[in-house]
Amino acid sequence: MANYPIIEERFLPKVLRGGPWGLSSPHRSASDVPRLRAHEILVYRWGGSYVVDDGRSRLSEDHVVNATSVSVVDMREDAPVTVQVSIPSADVGEFTIQVTFLCTVKKPEEVVEAGLTNMADSLMQYVVRHQPLFGLGEEYQFGQINTVRRYVWAEVRAYVTIRPPRFRGMDFKLGNVQVLTPEALTEFFFKAHQRELEGRRTADESPAPVFVEMPDGQGRRMDMKAAPRDVMLQGTDSRLGSPSRPELRGHVFISYVREDSLKVDRLQQVLETAGVRVWRDTADLWPGEDWREKIRHAITEDALVFLACFSSRSLARRKTYQNEELTLAIDQMRLRRPDEPWLIPVRFDDCDIPDSDIGRGRSLLSIHCADLSDDRFDDGATRLTAAVLRILG
Repeated sequence: MANYPIIEERFLPKVLRGGPWGLSSPHRSASDVPRLRAHEILVYRWGGSYVVDDGRSRLSEDHVVNATSVSVVDMREDAPVTVQVSIPSADVGEFTIQVTFLCTVKKPEEVVEAGLTNMADSLMQYVVRHQPLFGLGEEYQFGQINTVRRYVWAEVRAYVTIRPPRFRGMDFKLGNVQVLTPEALTEFFFKAHQRELEGRRTADESPAPVFVEMPDGQGRRMDMKAAPRDVMLQGTDSRLGSPSRPELRGHVFISYVREDSLKVDRLQQVLETAGVRVWRDTADLWPGEDWREKIRHAITEDALVFLACFSSRSLARRKTYQNEELTLAIDQMRLRRPDEPWLIPVRFDDCDIPDSDIGRGRSLLSIHCADLSDDRFDDGATRLTAAVLRILG
């Protein structure tokens, strides 16, 4: 969107007194003032201040007569601004990420003072500053685009949650995130099929089946000779990406000790802001319930991510209910495939993660932990939220 949120800026000529001998009250010419549409307002600069005007002021009012410039500001709620960036793939080409932000002007005078004329460029720079985004596609080919879509959505959602865009006078929400299928993928499938139809290769020289990840997440090896073009391109629409807000299933179980409640409050707020459902004893246990059975069920039946939170204070305690929760979680982890992330250690300070046995010759130390120390919280929370969204999404 060009020229947003400031749509137009004008320098205003000095107004002279009118009438014989210059005795009439001054007023500005109507041609000096831009015409407004329903969702626009004016902001006059008068001296060192800014005056907001809905267009109803008289041309003889002081702030209109004495203004040196006037700006037109778009006041629509949730105005969409879309930016695109490219990230490397394992193939020759690149994946194109398209992010749409929903923008609302809250303080038009601050927007004008900050000179926000091209929000698309500003948001582009905001996205580019998040360097982890640019490594997400390096291990994936075009045929695995659905994995890239899921990882990109999780990374962008986490980034916007932890470090939202901040520009004076503006509010932002994440609209949608798409990874556009590279044109090279469509062209590759089509040309390979055409070569088969034209008989340019013998049966022995037929190209090897191509691995393509379908929208259902199942990998499939396709015979280029047998697959018609509409089947080969299934799930690889070059115009649209995957749903911008995948439906999150399950919940995150947070295991902690009471001494770390304030830090867990902060973590819970971050996860819930990102759309993640959190199970926590303070909110999900009711009077009269068997809390041991309820917690056991929450861990063994419904939890798709288990966050084991540690700190110097938690490790200093010899007896805690967290130990029981962790035992249940480790038992569950032993039943799961080792390549499926589920239990994530979290540390709130510079403490040592317990060296607990989790089976198959591994220990809790072998799992990379999320560092949410005070001075590393933003970076750690962004990485943790992205990891959780990948699992739940």
